[in-house]
Amino acid sequence: METLKKRLQSRLKEMGRNMSDLARELDIERQHIYGWTRRDKVPNNYLFSAAKYLTCDPQWLQHGEYSHPNSINISSGQIIIPIFKQGDYKDMNEGDRPQHENLICRDDWLTELFGMSPSQGNYTIYRMESSEMQPSIRRGDLVVIDSDAKTHINGLYGIQNKGEALSIARIQFEPDGEHVCVSYDNPNFATVWMKTAKLVISGRVIYVWQGKRDI
Repeated sequence: METLKKRLQSRLKEMGRNMSDLARELDIERQHIYGWTRRDKVPNNYLFSAAKYLTCDPQWLQHGEYSHPNSINISSGQIIIPIFKQGDYKDMNEGDRPQHENLICRDDWLTELFGMSPSQGNYTIYRMESSEMQPSIRRGDLVVIDSDAKTHINGLYGIQNKGEALSIARIQFEPDGEHVCVSYDNPNFATVWMKTAKLVISGRVIYVWQGKRDI
């Protein structure tokens, strides 16, 4: 079976690039990538960023299951998740938002990553364009939202008000059930207390693919 090292080397050679170029793009030391090849696995928080730079499918990069890295054939046991820009949510119905990319991968891989079967959720991925959650979540990071998960449990959510772009916030539901605290990791964004009835939740954040650094 082809190893991760061979997949990386062959794809980089096709692109006229090398391991140092990939490390520079991901803002990590080249030795880290050599560590991946020894373990034969790309860390989940770098998988999508590495696949994007290599213009290949994350599943091919991690598992080597396709005959060519640009293959987009969908077979049994696979799932497609659309990727939107964060700002695309503004003034648009779900079916009207322009789709920019797709994540195509095995459903059992998502089950391992998210801790639940894809059939148990309704996933959408947004590429962050704003800074409300910096430094935890930065521009360019990919945020996975399960729009079926809107239960009143404290956590990280995608919220959206009419005429505004999607934003990511930490939601704390008060014991009275009538009020919530909406806060952001960026200190330049004010914490807001509001009535629960006025809060528009798009879904719960269940995973974040980080960009060029660990957090």
